[in-house]
Amino acid sequence: LGGYTMANLFESMLGVKLKEGVDIQEMLKKYEGMGFNKDQMEEIQHGLELGVDVDKYADPKFYWEQMRQIKNGLISKVDVDKYADTKYDNAQMSEIRKGLEAGVDVDKYADPKFFNWQMAVALILISLSFLFYFIHYLVFHDLHHIFLYLIGDIAFLFLDVLIVM
Repeated sequence: LGGYTMANLFESMLGVKLKEGVDIQEMLKKYEGMGFNKDQMEEIQHGLELGVDVDKYADPKFYWEQMRQIKNGLISKVDVDKYADTKYDNAQMSEIRKGLEAGVDVDKYADPKFFNWQMAVALILISLSFLFYFIHYLVFHDLHHIFLYLIGDIAFLFLDVLIVM
């Protein structure tokens, strides 16, 4: 690996520094006997190695895939409390995490009644909306009309909801 250690690779790839001087096996003993399976224990161990707050996902009710989504959110430093709940499956957690990483207001679609593909579509549509407003500003340099039409669109939204009902 050209002089790189595993710690160097994690640090360069993820921007996360592995905890040094900490006995991970000793810390893992806290979670043994709590009903975790092998895959869940691996996620806890990996989180401990990365120095994230594993207590956010160290719950036997989470599947290991859900634990991984929460761990990835902790690595990305997003608010995992938005999705660290067993009511979301791991695919839904992934879409919410991606939205948080992109800076999108996930409250619009972070609902367990939505399938993960619906969450992905919502994220794409919200992102496209911001993109087109930004392009409009770059082309016309006219915030007045952007906000004028934005307010008009929001005002019409209530009628749209009434019609759809």
